[in-house]
Amino acid sequence: MFDLIPEEIVSTPKPMTVRMASITPKNKMTLKNDEDVNEYIEKLKANLLKEIHEGKQVVL
Repeated sequence: MFDLIPEEIVSTPKPMTVRMASITPKNKMTLKNDEDVNEYIEKLKANLLKEIHEGKQVVL
């Protein structure tokens, strides 16, 4: 029975987290047209993927 209990407790490191507000594009105060929206979303997507690829989690 005691064979199932690990001898050492292995702790897994918590992944780093990043707040959504810290990676939201701030180059525009308002979105006025399709181009503004597309530019904003592409920049946001790039920022999100960068953080995820670095092993971080994004807190919404």
